[in-house]
Amino acid sequence: MRIIEVSPSQGSTVGGEAVVISGAGFVEGASVTFGTRVAPEVEILNAETLRVLLPPGLPGAAPVVVSAPGEAPVTAEGLFSYVDQPPRVVMAIRPMLGTTAGGSPVTIVGTGFLAGARVTIGGQRATEVEVIDSTRITALTPAHDEGLVDVVVRNPGLPASILRGAFEYVPGPTIVEVSPGELLVSGGEEITIVGSGFEPGIAVTVNGLPATGVRVLSPQELTAVAPMGVLGPATVVVAIPGQPLAELKDAVVFRPAPPLPTAPEQGSVPVPMPGESSGQPPAETAPMPDASLTPAG
Repeated sequence: MRIIEVSPSQGSTVGGEAVVISGAGFVEGASVTFGTRVAPEVEILNAETLRVLLPPGLPGAAPVVVSAPGEAPVTAEGLFSYVDQPPRVVMAIRPMLGTTAGGSPVTIVGTGFLAGARVTIGGQRATEVEVIDSTRITALTPAHDEGLVDVVVRNPGLPASILRGAFEYVPGPTIVEVSPGELLVSGGEEITIVGSGFEPGIAVTVNGLPATGVRVLSPQELTAVAPMGVLGPATVVVAIPGQPLAELKDAVVFRPAPPLPTAPEQGSVPVPMPGESSGQPPAETAPMPDASLTPAG
């Protein structure tokens, strides 16, 4: 027998993580120890690969020993070490549904998350992964075919934690574009949303406020009347009962309403006073007839 590699090369002192040992000549009945501790579970995948459950251990390097009936034990030094870190445990993902198109925001809840942790959902890398703290990670789902998939979190240099069948991909609406891209804060303007999966009964919100007059023109296009908003970018969300939400962050920007026209202040129109000129040329007047009287007779 021979040991070539131990993956991952580090594990928590708490134990309980899956470790894969690569080598040659592994046989049925093999046992594995890390330091002085025996691995509680050993699975022989083939003559070159063992998968074991890591036992608890002390911080630092630990020799890995593989033994088997009728075979001389083999020892690998410097291929594995224990680190004093809590185990990674993925407890839940919220929401548990997402559209097959990907891009759904999710929060992963668990313990032992570290900065730089990677997330895969259904075997695909999630995007915009942010470790909020040791118990929460936010991310956007990748695209995937319909069905249940595993959620995996891997801290840098440490084993992965897997939550089997925790997330379900289902068909659902998507948003590609919203026009116009600028709206008045006063609301009341019609917007057009282009995407997919639109159907009657769909609801639209802009920054959390419901749009009115929603009309589905086709599965790829709908119109609605925007609500009032606040200055700045706004997120548009479409929702169909029983399906995942679809959202487009910063889809539109609210701008100030134009100022209303102002009327002249009362009394601001000048009125000419007697003896003053109005500024207009004087009107022509016909000569008055002579007012003198001629005596009769």
